[in-house]
Amino acid sequence: MCCDSPKPRQWSEHEIVTLTQIAEYLSFALKEAHAQQKRSQAEVAFQQQNQRERLLSKITQQIRRTLDLGKILHTTVTEVRHFFQAERVVVYCYQEGRNGRALAQSAHPSWTSSLNLRMERAWLEEEAKLSQQGNVYIIDDLEQVELPVEFHQFLAQQQVQASLIIPILQNNQVLGIIAIYQCSQPRSWQPWEMDVSEQLATQVAIAIQQAKLYQQVQQLNSELEQKVQERTAQLEQALDLEATLKRITDQVRDSLDETQILQTAVEQLALALGVDCCRALVYPFGKDSSTTCYEHISSVTTSPVRVEPITEFPEIYQQLLQQQYFQCCFLTSEEVQPPVAILVCSIVDEQEVLGELRLISSPNHCFQELEIRLVQQVANQCVIALRQARLYQEAQEQAQELERLNNLKDDFLSSVSHELRSPMANIKMALTMLEISFKPLKLGDLQGKINHYLRILQDESKRELNLINDLLDLSRLEAGSEPLQLSTIKLPSWLPEIMEPFVARAHNQKQLFDVEIPAQLPVLKSDQNALARILGELLNNACKYTPAGEKITVLAKATQTMMQLQLSNSGVEISRSELSQIFEKFYRVPKNDPWKHGGTGLGLALVKKLVEHLGGTIKVESSQAQIIFTVQLPLTQNC
Repeated sequence: MCCDSPKPRQWSEHEIVTLTQIAEYLSFALKEAHAQQKRSQAEVAFQQQNQRERLLSKITQQIRRTLDLGKILHTTVTEVRHFFQAERVVVYCYQEGRNGRALAQSAHPSWTSSLNLRMERAWLEEEAKLSQQGNVYIIDDLEQVELPVEFHQFLAQQQVQASLIIPILQNNQVLGIIAIYQCSQPRSWQPWEMDVSEQLATQVAIAIQQAKLYQQVQQLNSELEQKVQERTAQLEQALDLEATLKRITDQVRDSLDETQILQTAVEQLALALGVDCCRALVYPFGKDSSTTCYEHISSVTTSPVRVEPITEFPEIYQQLLQQQYFQCCFLTSEEVQPPVAILVCSIVDEQEVLGELRLISSPNHCFQELEIRLVQQVANQCVIALRQARLYQEAQEQAQELERLNNLKDDFLSSVSHELRSPMANIKMALTMLEISFKPLKLGDLQGKINHYLRILQDESKRELNLINDLLDLSRLEAGSEPLQLSTIKLPSWLPEIMEPFVARAHNQKQLFDVEIPAQLPVLKSDQNALARILGELLNNACKYTPAGEKITVLAKATQTMMQLQLSNSGVEISRSELSQIFEKFYRVPKNDPWKHGGTGLGLALVKKLVEHLGGTIKVESSQAQIIFTVQLPLTQNC
């Protein structure tokens, strides 16, 4: 503080003390004012910093609120233009090849739009500088800075007077830039604006990175979903084709007709794969031609027989005869116009090519691996079915031939039986006359020999006549010309009469004979002579084949509709292989006749025919040294 006087003056001590105090007061006041000013400036700065941080946080939250890159960039330019009170804000992003494009813009309507503007070479050169420096690029007045001509022209075209360019960096790599433009007049950019813009660019870089990662995840998810869909479609197709194969397999194996097998295969393949045509061709012996034996065209089924010389299509048959499939786009004068896609698979049986399956579709169709595999598997199933059908056909032909030979044999035996019956009757009559003639003669010792020879002739004649009669009876039964003579049969009283001679025979051969016939058996209505013949044959066999000391058992029992007669003998057994042939004509169980009675081998065959003639059934079982014959007959017969 300085006090001036216009004239010399002696300052008093009091004045000096007063002025000193005033100076001290002024000094204190100035210090307080300066401190207050600093506090005010600090408060204003703090408020401004707080406001910037709050606004920066708001912008950061808004751009991080979404993972959509377009929304992030749009939010960035809008909020930055509002925060900096700028006239235009543009975000440029760099793509592969270092080409840049304006992806987002916020600008006053009066200024030229920069959206989708591509960067020129001069701009890219300046961008390279930014990439190397990694800081903010400041232009306060475009006319007062030295810039490359092309870059200056680029900014001038955008009506730029001042600009603040902030690189968006990630790992020292420039992803793009945020360009803040002042278009109406130059502008002096403040340090805090540069600081905020750098922080904002960092947040934008993080948001862009997250958005790109999200896009990558979305793309990966999309690709994964597409692969899953493709795989699911493949699995569904595989399951459908597997079901188709099973359906075709079941159908072709249900038939033993070769034509029906191929017909089913081509129809089902054509419908399952949706082709225009499917053909089955077979190769005859010599393999000089192929014959289309069945064909399915769209929804119309035809059965043409068309011969195709193999020599005319060597490119096809060379691979097929080597048991290989192939597909191609093929056209001949005989094929359908325009060109068609063809898949051909050979039908192979034990290294021999029997034919082919040929599928025809539109020329832009490519047969997939699963479809080819299905056709091959169907071809394999056709081979199995064809083999079975041909074996069945051969078996049928053999059965027919055997039946023809059997009929010839039966006709021959019937004819021979008729022809031999009269001579044998004459021989028997002649023997009777000889026996009568020799009785009055006194021939001494010679008489015994003559009687012995006459008995042999009579026994053999009787045996031959029985054989002839059995053959004639079988012929009539097989021809169905034997009428039924029905009568009422009371088994409890009738059976003992039939069994009486066999009981005596068993006693003589030291065999046990057991009969179990309930007295309450119902009445049986049947052919008495046929039933007696059946029981006689079975009892005769039992007596013939049962060893001494073993048992013959006859049982009878009834149900509501059937009568069951069971005859068993112990001490003997028939093997399983012989049981299946025991009712065949002329079959005799070898080495099983302890009493050496012999036989014709027609008895059981005649028994079976007689039982069937009476409407019944007969079965035989053998185990544990026992044979059991079971005859079931209806209680009543329909005339």
